[in-house]
Amino acid sequence: RFVTHYNDRPHEGLALFTPADLFHDRVPTVAAVRQQALTEHYTRHPERYVKGAPTVALPPAAVHINPDLAMHASQLLATSGALTIVPTPVDTGLPEVVT
Repeated sequence: RFVTHYNDRPHEGLALFTPADLFHDRVPTVAAVRQQALTEHYTRHPERYVKGAPTVALPPAAVHINPDLAMHASQLLATSGALTIVPTPVDTGLPEVVT
């Protein structure tokens, strides 16, 4: 249920598109509908738009969780050991209990 809800709700980081919109390539269709609504409202109430006609915000071209901007992906993949996973040490001791 969580994944379905997450994928079907608008995200601010995606210009209020849903992850499902991006995955299923619905961004152009949804953006066209939004732009039509904005244009119609602007036509009826231009005084509300002091900066001129509004345009639909589009999601970024690429999204990264932890981007490494210093190295292009092809360079990173060509570097031996660049994708080696190093486990994080885990403290197996019990936490101190304060009563």
